[in-house]
Amino acid sequence: MGARRFGLYQNGLPPGGGRAVSKSSKLVQGVKRGVRGLLRGMGYDIHRTSSDTRPAVDAATARAAQGLESGPDDRYGKASHDTARALPPGAQAILRCTHPRLQELRTAYAAVDLPMAQRTMWHGGYLDGELDLTGFRGDNAFLWQFRNLGAEARLKYYFYLRDLASRDQRRLIETLGEDGAFGCWIFEYPGWPPVSRDLLDSVNELYFLQRHLGFLERAGWRVLDVGAGYGRLAHRALCAVPALEQYVCTDAVPESTFLCDYYLQFRGVRERADVVPLHQLERLAGRRYDLAVNIHSFPEMSHAAIDGWLARIAALGVPWLLVIPDGEHFLTREAELDASSEHVRRPFDALFGVNGYELAVNEPVFADVTIREFMCVTDRFFLFRRRGRLARA
Repeated sequence: MGARRFGLYQNGLPPGGGRAVSKSSKLVQGVKRGVRGLLRGMGYDIHRTSSDTRPAVDAATARAAQGLESGPDDRYGKASHDTARALPPGAQAILRCTHPRLQELRTAYAAVDLPMAQRTMWHGGYLDGELDLTGFRGDNAFLWQFRNLGAEARLKYYFYLRDLASRDQRRLIETLGEDGAFGCWIFEYPGWPPVSRDLLDSVNELYFLQRHLGFLERAGWRVLDVGAGYGRLAHRALCAVPALEQYVCTDAVPESTFLCDYYLQFRGVRERADVVPLHQLERLAGRRYDLAVNIHSFPEMSHAAIDGWLARIAALGVPWLLVIPDGEHFLTREAELDASSEHVRRPFDALFGVNGYELAVNEPVFADVTIREFMCVTDRFFLFRRRGRLARA
């Protein structure tokens, strides 16, 4: 599993049950208000005139605004990936559902008798409609890129880029880069490097860890990523922090483990990474971990599964834990259905205290309230500290 969607759609679907969102007058007015507020934040103002004069904004902003959509776009309503770039040599032969290693993982995971093995969302039927293995970095179960926004993705990612670039003192957006491999949707703006949600989210998360833990300067740290998905943050962290000793990925979904192992090898960071399958969790023991992370994964699990992972993290003595749920609240996804045939959602915030963790930092993913409103994102960073031992800060 891994980072999926922003917190706007708490039930995992955009308004209208997954259908493409129409450009209603309310949405248009919201976009206009958001653009106006963001431009003013950059030092520009907008004045209505009856002549042909226009607000004096930079060329990139003007071109991004010209990208406003004029009709329906299926990408806002269903899984998709960019097919414009060819797969790397050999990828087609490996990224297939009949690959022996993937079949082996599926069989082994199905036999695991642990609470974490219960999948209330990532079952076979869901993945059949969500995941194309050759386009695993597209808009799919791992990371929504259009469906999380509802509309106007090009414009919204532009302002996400501008907001993040204003704080990017280490030029991570440029140095980490985005090549659009494996179906990732990229967004290009004159004068800026190509970006994606993969890149922008990762840089934003790394800077949060830098603010509170000095993460980018840490030498010898070891990270445990629970619900690591295809290895998005593992790849970015290992590239951004050359002195990071090891980044360990684990997941309860066999497709995630299969893709994560392949992707980290493809990116050339596998030597400092470890991918631990669900049926081999004993391999996690006997190691020191300085930080554990869970990005948009716990809300896709049952209460028992989350408790199982937190108990495992606590038993390993991990001093810091970063969690990003969907939106502002900690809600599970149970196997049981309610009267409306929706999966029951249960609060799981109490599980942190039960497993010995206390909240140290609670921040919005976007500090700028205008960005939050414009992106329709309510997600927050929650950084927990292990009680009863000195956390390395």
